[in-house]
Amino acid sequence: MVYKPVGITSSDLVLKIKRNLKFSKIGHTGTLDKFAEGLMILPFGKFTAFSNYFLGQDKSYFTKVRFGIITDSGDRDGEIIQKWEQKEVERFYSENITKIKTEIQNILHLKTQIPPKVSALKVNGKRQSTLYRQGIEFGSKPRNIFVYNLQFSNLTIDGFEMEIHVSSGTYIRKIVTDLSEKLNFPMHIVQLVRTKIGKQHLEKAQGLEELLISPKITKLEEIIHFPIVRVNIEDEKFIKNGRYISLSEEIGEDTFLIKTIESDKLLAWCSKKSKKSELPYSYLKVFV
Repeated sequence: MVYKPVGITSSDLVLKIKRNLKFSKIGHTGTLDKFAEGLMILPFGKFTAFSNYFLGQDKSYFTKVRFGIITDSGDRDGEIIQKWEQKEVERFYSENITKIKTEIQNILHLKTQIPPKVSALKVNGKRQSTLYRQGIEFGSKPRNIFVYNLQFSNLTIDGFEMEIHVSSGTYIRKIVTDLSEKLNFPMHIVQLVRTKIGKQHLEKAQGLEELLISPKITKLEEIIHFPIVRVNIEDEKFIKNGRYISLSEEIGEDTFLIKTIESDKLLAWCSKKSKKSELPYSYLKVFV
């Protein structure tokens, strides 16, 4: 787990770690914009199989929003497309402070979101941000989102701060851009910090430079709390060949791991979902 600093893209951070630590494979579990900072979980080696699991986890963020300017990307790195004079900001703020508070709180009721034009999402293999800046028109489909919790504070004439817990794939920049459009009041994000991925908190993350010198490797069981089925050597042979074993215990959750009794070696990641009726479970990944 690493703290991504401001000023480096997620992809560049992953590449830097991969090269310096000589990992053969390293997973990418959720993009953070160049201006953003905070928690990234980077599975490596065989554990890249769990990348999509982390990608699908809900996320929490801390953000600072500035009034008076709106950019094409919704953040401080974007091109300014509208800027109000300070007097305009002061007048709108004083006349609409109650409405501003109400609309910020209404973010809790969001159920869908159209991703921002300036994003890493791709259309026909090309990044949306590239197409947008080339002036090429393209459509974006709305996606379902969920806002689990929101708390805002320090609301002043300059802006406000917000802590927000959202479902995977939710763009905080777009939430602020949509709020700006709804209020007809320019604003953009000046700071964005990812504080949690699922139950994993930023406090557990290593700084990038420290990690490159002396990496702390977090055990899988410390961040993924799946039930564990332990098997003997005979069952291990079956599993390595993709054959199924009889489960000696009832698994209460849909997803579980199979490990050896003797050496605690991870053999498989399994699911009881989408299985054929005659099979006890399905293999999501067999580690050989």
